Amino acid sequence: MNKICVYAICKNESKFVERWYKSASEADAVVVLDTGSTDDTVEKLKKLGATVEQKIIDPWRFDVARNESMKLIPNDCNILVCVDLDEVIEEGWANVLRERWIEGVHKCCWYKYVWSHLDNGSDGRIFWTNKIHCRGYKWYFPIHETLDFDPNYIEKLSKMEDLVVDEDGFKIHHYQEFKATRSSYLPLMEIRAKENPNNFPSQQYLTHQYLYECHYDKCIEKGNEIIKNFSKQLIPIEIANIYYFIGWSYYSLGKDKEALEYLYKGIEIDEKYIENYLKIAEILLFSKTDFENRYEKAYKVLTKGLMCAERYYSWLEGDDSFSTRIYDLLSIASFYYGKKKESLLFAFMARESNPENKRFQDNLNIIKEQTTNKDLAE
Repeated sequence: MNKICVYAICKNESKFVERWYKSASEADAVVVLDTGSTDDTVEKLKKLGATVEQKIIDPWRFDVARNESMKLIPNDCNILVCVDLDEVIEEGWANVLRERWIEGVHKCCWYKYVWSHLDNGSDGRIFWTNKIHCRGYKWYFPIHETLDFDPNYIEKLSKMEDLVVDEDGFKIHHYQEFKATRSSYLPLMEIRAKENPNNFPSQQYLTHQYLYECHYDKCIEKGNEIIKNFSKQLIPIEIANIYYFIGWSYYSLGKDKEALEYLYKGIEIDEKYIENYLKIAEILLFSKTDFENRYEKAYKVLTKGLMCAERYYSWLEGDDSFSTRIYDLLSIASFYYGKKKESLLFAFMARESNPENKRFQDNLNIIKEQTTNKDLAE
């Protein structure tokens, strides 16, 4: 009989405890490793019924903490679910796992992870992940840690299968507080990249963090290093994404020509990856550079993106790229390119994707007022 254990690490996350435990409690066991809370997180968890132990991890590494938390899992549990306290599993998840998981056959479960949410509460960035697994796995890397086989179990696990669950109602939602400090992230990513020079994700994460923290020159340098050393072993979206990081960095430095050069190259490498189309359009529409036929070029690159791009369900895609962002940019490009009917349509689609966004509503009203076909506008 399948038995499920939810396990987690935490520190000073009292505000999330009740919401998290409500979804986690569908499991047969709930265990938490607290890594040094000074608030009432531990007391709240214990009162609700979780098994909690405390241990300081110094120096801090996420993989060490998660592996320590797995030591709390009861011996009779065979389905192990890693869920952080700022995450919520959709109701009914445990029964799905109990019914579909075959002991000795399935080694992990892939499911959709909602990393962010739009202003209206709908799903934002979604990608596949597999933090549901059987015994025999370990966590690796100091940050953006990933599951892989424990060397003692490789022979057994390599012969087993993945379970894929794509039904509506089986997703884990992330509700991160973006005000939380992440000052330790960049040093940990630099450690990871140094420890794993031949591991592409380690270098990619560092490139992204340099961009995120506005170290644009470092992002460009690391990105070009990746293109030189890893391109032959990567899939198109991964290479196109590195070009996107570099292009964004050049744009942030005010070097629009170089930015566009890298972004267009990214489209050549993978025309299905949407982010390069969107960043090119943003530069053409909003940069101070005096581009010739800027609105025509923005319109054409966006319409190509609309036709060619496909959603990968990858963390490399933006939160709203396939909902509000492309339609918003298309409405602006179409309007100034003189295609008022198309502009009206795209403005409407942007507004419908996020009705609470005041700017989308204002844009729609402005375009409606300048549309000669009033029946169409209504």
